Amino acid sequence: MSINEQTPLIKQLALNINASKWVVFTEKFILVVFVIVIVVDFFLAFNDVQEDTISEVIQNWSYSRFFVITWAWGVIGGHFFLARATPLFSSPSPLMILLGLTFLILVAGLSYKAIVPIPAQLILLILGTAAGHFLWPVSPVS
Repeated sequence: MSINEQTPLIKQLALNINASKWVVFTEKFILVVFVIVIVVDFFLAFNDVQEDTISEVIQNWSYSRFFVITWAWGVIGGHFFLARATPLFSSPSPLMILLGLTFLILVAGLSYKAIVPIPAQLILLILGTAAGHFLWPVSPVS
């Protein structure tokens, strides 16, 4: 029996997708978008208008009503940089829990009118990192 006959169809499709031109296109597209954002951010940093860079706008948003941005950065960081190969649960419910928590934080931020202090931002980042690590594992393709 050959390796192709032993490998389930879904794994074969996943391996074919990884080797496809779409993955290369997506990687290049994301890289180009990031480079454009960085170049625009540098351009805005050296113009005459104060506090108009992308970085400063996002920082001001996260300090006020959109502190879900800090949570989201933690979730993304926990997912990508503290990768966990095995899920905490075998069902898709952890991802639904994560999306629900994110939605609740967004709603709380929209109703909260004060500036969020930096220690609270740090707590959101740490909790988001833990949630991204435990509730959104990286699924390895082998």
